[in-house]
Amino acid sequence: SIEYDSLGPRYANFIIHELIPTIEKQILPKETTLSASCDMHSICGSSSGGICSWNACWERNDFFRRCLINSPTFSSFRGGEELLAYMRKYETKPIRCFMTVGTDDMRNSAGDWHLEALTAKEAMEYGGYEYEFELFEGGKHGIGSTNAAVMERGLRFIWKDWKTKSVGIRHLPERVADIVTADSQWIRKS
Repeated sequence: SIEYDSLGPRYANFIIHELIPTIEKQILPKETTLSASCDMHSICGSSSGGICSWNACWERNDFFRRCLINSPTFSSFRGGEELLAYMRKYETKPIRCFMTVGTDDMRNSAGDWHLEALTAKEAMEYGGYEYEFELFEGGKHGIGSTNAAVMERGLRFIWKDWKTKSVGIRHLPERVADIVTADSQWIRKS
C-alpha cells in the first residue's frame, strides 16, 4: 500500500529513473528505443495500481498522460481522496483516462470504491479531463481488469488518434478558464 496508494511522485520517479532504464539496458534488443514523448507513455492498474496510475499521470505529466484504471482506490488509505479535490481545484492536466468500477466493489473503513469512482468521474468531468467511465451493475472489485472486451475498449480510448493528436483536455473549469488558456502547456519545474 505504501508504494501504490501514497501520493507524490516517488513511484512514477522509480518507473522513470530506475525501472525503464534497466529494461532498456538489460532486456530490450539494442536496436529498440523507447519514445521520449509523454504522449507515447501509458500506465494501467487495478485497485491500488489504479490510483497509482492516475497519480503517476498527475505527478509526472511530463512523462505519463494515458491511464487505464479499474476499481481505483480514491479512498482514505494514504490520501487518495485528496486527488479527487485536486482534479477540481487545480489547472487541468492533459490526462486521458479510462476507468471502470462495479456497483458491488469494495467497502471498508477506508471508503466505498463505487462511490469514490463516481466522485472521481464527476471530478474529471468538472475538471475537463478526457475520460471514459464504465459502471458495471453488480460488478465486484477489479471488474474490467480481467475482461478482454473491456480492456480493448479502454486501450482503444486511451490511444485514440495517437498518430495525429497529443493528449489534451476537454475544457477548463470556469474559474480556471478565467486565468489560463486551454492551449497552455505544463512546464515541470524541479
